[in-house]
Amino acid sequence: MSAAKVPYGKPVKLLIDFQGFPDGRLVQFEIWRKGLEEEKLSEVYGVTRAGKGIGTWNPQLEEREEVMPLKETVNQQVEEERYFFIAKIDDKEARSEDMVFVYPLDIYLENTNAQPVDGANYTITLSDGSKRNGVFKNGHAKLEKAPAGKFKLELEEHDFVFGIIVNARWEKNRTKCGEEVKMIVDVKGFEDETPAKFLIMEQDVNRKHDDIAEIEAKVQGNRVEATWSYSAEEVEEDLKEKEEEEKGEPEYFFHVKIKGEEAKSGILTFTHILDIYLEDEEGHPLDGVGYTITFSDGTQRKGKLIGGETTIEDAPYGRAIIEVEGYDLIIK
Repeated sequence: MSAAKVPYGKPVKLLIDFQGFPDGRLVQFEIWRKGLEEEKLSEVYGVTRAGKGIGTWNPQLEEREEVMPLKETVNQQVEEERYFFIAKIDDKEARSEDMVFVYPLDIYLENTNAQPVDGANYTITLSDGSKRNGVFKNGHAKLEKAPAGKFKLELEEHDFVFGIIVNARWEKNRTKCGEEVKMIVDVKGFEDETPAKFLIMEQDVNRKHDDIAEIEAKVQGNRVEATWSYSAEEVEEDLKEKEEEEKGEPEYFFHVKIKGEEAKSGILTFTHILDIYLEDEEGHPLDGVGYTITFSDGTQRKGKLIGGETTIEDAPYGRAIIEVEGYDLIIK
């Protein structure tokens, strides 16, 4: 979905059309940021004038450390930080379209003799995939409105590319507790033996992620790999905290840092061994009876109880619903 592009660092004019309100009526503008959850940032006030509600917002946004890698030969792309506002007059309200900020970009380059590059043609591929062409003047290439994120710079007769993290991923997105799982990072432009650091974290909805482990590795052949394992007991502790906060399944991701470059992986979840034993009302084991288990992630398993028992080798964490010949049971 397209969004209005707004220059960062300048006042943002807020404008909404209304009907039936006289001039001079107070308008309340609520400024919101979109993310995993919508977050209210600020409130400003304006007035109605000639059928419009008018206000001004002076953004004061915090520095964001998380930067996703440039989309080049992979599907991962920088995620735009989007904003919107809600305008309210009395008991009426309306919501704006999305907004994204664009920023001034000034690149300075010197040659091997420490002299500013001058007169060299360049192509810059920005984080949204768009390209800008121009000429370096006294070492500088300047863009007025560039999207947030990393970029690729190519000079004439050169392939001048900054070292970038192309992709960061788990070997698989679900694994058994206690088993080692591999973290894989594809890179370009880094020399072999360049140090890399993995920070494994448990994901929270409120973005206050918990540090779980830190692992060091090195670049080898445009790739960095490391392994990590997590015991069932450790996941159980995370599950208790998760249920108190949001009653969800523990989820994990990692950050990787290489020479100031950083990327974030997708989500990893764990499975565990689930043993089930069921009896009828008279205390007899349910034998040869069919069952259906619906897990917390929406997947289902079907089978038959043998002597009242069954074992699921790779059950997702969270609540499960077991249906057995007219019985509806909820277990953890």
